[in-house]
Amino acid sequence: MKRFWLTIYVLFLVSSIQATSSPNKCTSGTQDETQYEYIIVVDNSVTYSEAKAACTAMSATLADVKTEDILNYLDDRITNEGTWTEFYIGATRVGDTDQFQWTDGTCVENGHWGAGEPNNLGGIEDCVLMGWFSPPNSWNDEKCSYSANYICQRNSSSMTTPPTAPCKDNDATSDNLVYEYIIVESYVNSYSKAEAGCAAMDGTLAKVTTSQIHDYLVNLITASASYSSHYYIGATRIANTEQFQWSDGTCVVGGQWNGGEPNDLGGDENCVFMEYFPSYLWNDRVCSYSANYICQKNIAATSDETTQSALCEANTAKSLDTEYEYIIVADSFSNFLEAKAACAAMGGTLANVKTNETQNFLDDRIANEGSWGMFYIGATRIGDTDQFQWTDGTCVEDGHWGDPEPNDTGGDEDCVLMGWYWPPNSWNDIYCSFTAGYICQRDASKTSSNMPDSSTVPTPSTSTKNNEGTQDDSSSCEDNTTNGHSGT
Repeated sequence: MKRFWLTIYVLFLVSSIQATSSPNKCTSGTQDETQYEYIIVVDNSVTYSEAKAACTAMSATLADVKTEDILNYLDDRITNEGTWTEFYIGATRVGDTDQFQWTDGTCVENGHWGAGEPNNLGGIEDCVLMGWFSPPNSWNDEKCSYSANYICQRNSSSMTTPPTAPCKDNDATSDNLVYEYIIVESYVNSYSKAEAGCAAMDGTLAKVTTSQIHDYLVNLITASASYSSHYYIGATRIANTEQFQWSDGTCVVGGQWNGGEPNDLGGDENCVFMEYFPSYLWNDRVCSYSANYICQKNIAATSDETTQSALCEANTAKSLDTEYEYIIVADSFSNFLEAKAACAAMGGTLANVKTNETQNFLDDRIANEGSWGMFYIGATRIGDTDQFQWTDGTCVEDGHWGDPEPNDTGGDEDCVLMGWYWPPNSWNDIYCSFTAGYICQRDASKTSSNMPDSSTVPTPSTSTKNNEGTQDDSSSCEDNTTNGHSGT
């Protein structure tokens, strides 16, 4: 009798092991959709294994779309966000069968298959895509090497908790001219990563308190040839409320919201984005959404070029200084700080165009090389004055200004461009976050075959920090002992 029961027990144990480990079987299971956050990743077409790894990197898995409620929620998200495309979800074929299973090993039961699917075309369609099928956002089996976007799911307990403290009153009523704004065209997959990206530039995510700032940022975005559709800004929801606050703890009052927003779709839209359609108005989204971001930096703290309070010393340069080599960079559009950093990486500075001879030399170079455009040179405004100075602290005297420059439009035009003005290649004052080419100068005696030139220096990015030494903020600038452009 004991041997009989032992035999039955062994058979039951073997049967159980086979049932849970066989590559041709899955288990039944349910899912509580409220316990997960869903992350829709667009603009990143990858294979199934790469999508799976990307979700894992976010402490997530590919989405297990087990219920009609989850399917409808994702369908609404895709429709509302205008992200119609194909997405990997967490279903894969079980062995050589017609059965599919989710990432947790449970069976795909029924499913939202498109017409004629799954059909295992070619006998190698072992993964599942959602989207762009009939009916909309239905499923299709596809080979796992196919490139597509993907949807991840993450346990809601691992989500970043939005701030809970009440916000402070915000007294901003006009355009804030003490900040430089930086449009970062680099996708990140969370608010915290966007925040860290700004912190690396000694800044914060942008605080867009007025319509003037919003319009200014829209102009910055659309002026870029590579502008994108979504940008994090520095607003987050105060937990379980309808109130948002800026990163400094002040309340978001009003705001440039799109129609129907904020709507907290799914109950987890705790971050704020400027979005392409329409007109970069705001939308609340999950804080794990993939997007670019906009930073702001306090000019007084980070841009010594624009905060000099001392007057400069007289410029004594009289002719073209042959000790310098001039490098015209026409195919790398950068803001002033990026241009300055790029010149420093080449062992130089932005060009100090102190004399007519230097101006004419560069004018001829630009004409002969066919590099017409706008170029940063080394002149910056001193504080709130009408005086400009060169990178060595000497005064810009007269200058080759276009008509009617400099005019300090908007009160924040603290940098100088050469090019495309009247007369040709004359100067214009411009805000320092404008993107343009640039002209560097470096000591010709130090130029060697192993010194980088404009073709080998990496293209500046918005995360480039200014590592060059700061200028003297004392009561006067240094005496000028070099040559350059001093007048027209």
